[in-house]
Amino acid sequence: MTFSIVARDPLTGALGVATATAGPSVGALVVHGDAGVGAIATQAMTNPLLGLHGITLLRKGLTAHQTLAKLLEQDNECERRQVMIIDRRGDVAHWSGTFCGEFAGVVPQGACGVGGNLLANTQTLNAMLAGFHQPETRFEMRLLAALKQGATA
Repeated sequence: MTFSIVARDPLTGALGVATATAGPSVGALVVHGDAGVGAIATQAMTNPLLGLHGITLLRKGLTAHQTLAKLLEQDNECERRQVMIIDRRGDVAHWSGTFCGEFAGVVPQGACGVGGNLLANTQTLNAMLAGFHQPETRFEMRLLAALKQGATA
């Protein structure tokens, strides 16, 4: 089981990505980001190259959707992957391959996307969104709240 969030703070423009996973040390391979450029979570059959190459494409000015399209066309195992990308503008692009487990999905909402795999249903993702959208809380604390709410659900 893995669940992640990518988001942009509309007040500061800060970008963030956070993940929780059952696999040891896999979290170090899931999250990728660059200030002012974008953030990426690559999970399921994690391919860290999607994050590294994705950040490079975002640096070149591609949108989240353009970046995702390029990454997927170059990955012959994309049906085993789950990817979420947020670009500097706050646009979210996402993909969940057909071989990511019984339930794998992404729920985008504004300048935020939450996604997970090997989950029972969308309850975890909805709880993550509720945790993230707390008013009057610093951006990094909202990212952490999303993970805590996901773990609780």
